[in-house]
Amino acid sequence: MKKKVSHHQLKYFFIGSSFIIFLVIFIITNVFSRQITEMIENSEYNQLADTTDMIRRQIDNKIIEDLSFMESFSQKVIQKKHDAQSLDIFNTMRQFHATYYVDKSGQGIDNKNQNFDISELHIEEFALSKQKSGISDCFREEDGNMYVVYQMPLIQDKKLVGAIYCECNIQKFYKETLFAFHDGDGRAYVVDNRDGSWILKGPASPLINLSESSIYQTLLNADNSQTVVKDLANDFKAGQKAIYSVNGNQQSLYLGATKSLNHPHWQFVTIISSHSLEVLSLQISHFLWGIRIASMLGIIILILIIYSYTQKREKQRIMEVKDQLKELIGNQDHQLQMIFTHEYDFVMKVDLNTMTLTYHVYTPTVQLWQSFLSPKYEETYQNFRARIFLDDLKAFDEICEPYHLKKLASLKEDAYVVSFRINENGETLFFECYVMFNLFGEEKIAYFMNKLK
Repeated sequence: MKKKVSHHQLKYFFIGSSFIIFLVIFIITNVFSRQITEMIENSEYNQLADTTDMIRRQIDNKIIEDLSFMESFSQKVIQKKHDAQSLDIFNTMRQFHATYYVDKSGQGIDNKNQNFDISELHIEEFALSKQKSGISDCFREEDGNMYVVYQMPLIQDKKLVGAIYCECNIQKFYKETLFAFHDGDGRAYVVDNRDGSWILKGPASPLINLSESSIYQTLLNADNSQTVVKDLANDFKAGQKAIYSVNGNQQSLYLGATKSLNHPHWQFVTIISSHSLEVLSLQISHFLWGIRIASMLGIIILILIIYSYTQKREKQRIMEVKDQLKELIGNQDHQLQMIFTHEYDFVMKVDLNTMTLTYHVYTPTVQLWQSFLSPKYEETYQNFRARIFLDDLKAFDEICEPYHLKKLASLKEDAYVVSFRINENGETLFFECYVMFNLFGEEKIAYFMNKLK
């Protein structure tokens, strides 16, 4: 047998289900929002790492390009197709500070056709001594600028015949869009990974005050601990590629680092404020919170709409039941009246909710009683009570008194009988009254069926 589910059970089930749905969607939204935020943050850190690597590639590519042109030019030199003028043209074309040619003895000329000896170089020489090509360490000239020297050995028939040296100003590698990136919010630097000394600096920035000596001293001056700077120095020497969180000028910075692939001691460094790096993340976070709030509001509104709809449906159902009850009661009233017409002299119908009365008189001999009947049951009760014999009042009150009548209706018994006598113009009339109840939903009706004996 199927168990009937009550309206209250359905209501509690609906509230519980709505709460569970609300909770599940809130958790799912939170989880996905957190994952998206983490992805955005990782993407931004990767963006800084990619920016650092992009700056490294551009400068490394310039070094490779210069060495490639030197190698091509060296073939002309080997073939004796060179002089001071060709050296000067090559020097100008590649934007070098000076270009030198020497034979295997270390003697030669520069691009200005001045005699040159290898001993005049300011750096460790390896083109002649080790027959290796590459770029030297930095050194500072009298003009205050930093320079490096490209070195290229000249090999003919597998024999060393000389070397070419190109002195290059470090500023050649500087490009504003590289060293002031992210719309000018970030700065890039090239440092020596052995001691942190500057090789190439980005423009001045409010992010951090640069010390003249090194990046390490710069970080110490910005209230970074000795431990942080020491760990950073060890990572630089090991050629680590990473993102670090450091202090700047009263703000938090992110520092990116990567090593040059063409110079063993060059470390590329980028810095940017954490605020600038996290702007997109904050925007996404605010957007996601907006989605969370909007989704929660949408769920609440949907729940309210569904709840309102169910309440409306329930009201409609109640009204339908009421209409059905009224129709049923009306039909029963009609059937009862058919019976009452033949069996009883007059009938009173009392609405126990409003205590109002309607009546039907079927016998002409008792029509004069109509003067005692009132639309209000209380008045009718008092009018009758005033005419009843004293000996019959107790029995009459136990059933017909308004309070007792309502109490009897709540007991849901079938019917009650009370007999009473009335004095009418000196004549005693004997009445028998049957009281029955008709209870349907909110409708509560009492019938008084009176018969003259």
